[in-house]
Amino acid sequence: MSFILERPPGTTIEQLLIVLTEPKVDANGNLEPVVLYPEYGWNRLCHRIAEDLGEDGVFLPARLRLVLLGLSRLPSLTVGSYERTGGSAGLETEYVEATIRQASRMIGSGLSEDDVRGILLQMVDSEALRTIHRPVSELKVS
Repeated sequence: MSFILERPPGTTIEQLLIVLTEPKVDANGNLEPVVLYPEYGWNRLCHRIAEDLGEDGVFLPARLRLVLLGLSRLPSLTVGSYERTGGSAGLETEYVEATIRQASRMIGSGLSEDDVRGILLQMVDSEALRTIHRPVSELKVS
C-alpha cells in the first residue's frame, strides 16, 4: 500500500511562521518572545518568505526547513537582510554550503569540501531532481 503525500498549500506558510514564532510560556508562566520586536522586520519577512516559497500555490516543506535554518545566519530578520543574502535560494545555498564546510572538517578522513559536495551530488538524480539511495560502497571520491 502506498500513499501520495500532497504538498501543503502555499497560503499556509505565513500562518505557520507566525505560529512558530509566537511568544512561549516559560516555566514561571511568563511569556518569552521567540523573535524580539517582530514589528521591526520579522512580520514583513514572514510575508516575503511565504510569497517566495509559495509562488506555485504549494510549497516543499524541505525548502522551508532550509530557509528557516538559514535565517540564523542573517544579521537581522528583515526583508533587506534576506534580499542581500539572495532570498530563499540564497539562504538555502548558504545553509547547505555551511553544512558541507562543517562536514568536511568533522569527518576526519581528510575529505575536502569538494569531496563532500561530490559525494552528495552522487546521491541526486539530476534529471528527476530527487535524492536516490546509494550504498556507501558505490560512492566515490574524485
